[in-house]
Amino acid sequence: MAPFLSDGSIYYLSPDYCERDDPDIKYMSDVLEKSIKAREETERRLEELMLAGKSVAWETVFSHESRLDFMKFAKEEGYRIHLTYITTKDPDINVARVQSRYREGGHDVPEKKIRDRYERSVSFLPEMIVIADEVSIYDNSFENTDPKLLFQKTMQNEDDTESEMIVWLVEDEGVVEWVVKYVVYPLSKMGIHVQCYT
Repeated sequence: MAPFLSDGSIYYLSPDYCERDDPDIKYMSDVLEKSIKAREETERRLEELMLAGKSVAWETVFSHESRLDFMKFAKEEGYRIHLTYITTKDPDINVARVQSRYREGGHDVPEKKIRDRYERSVSFLPEMIVIADEVSIYDNSFENTDPKLLFQKTMQNEDDTESEMIVWLVEDEGVVEWVVKYVVYPLSKMGIHVQCYT
């Protein structure tokens, strides 16, 4: 299997796939070096594909400001950006899931790193929303149930100059607090109106 998947019309890029399948990376013994090389190669391939005008789906935890630079670069290259952001209402959930995965034979991630990534990622979310043409934010806090759609941004005219932003309220109080804290309030501080629906 190639490290970068394509169905003929869109390339899917992920450091995890690169780590596992790239022939120059998958046999590296140093775990940290392997992870860094996979990320760098994924980003190199992403830039190469964007410069070639290819359609790309890119998976990232979005915990570094350079990801915003990639989004801005894509816009400059004429890309239409569809952002799908999957979150949980609390980083404790992420920590527990990584620990469970590790017990089952998966790779471990230090707890502090998980929490730091979470906080950095949500801090970038308002700017991601502004840059992207279309946005869907899902909550994935609960086991054995499909992720719940929390927020959408859609373009309302053909020339992409007007957008509508909607929060879909859910029953869980913690999830509601999350979307207010990390989406509604930061956007309102930027002067952006968000509609709320129950």
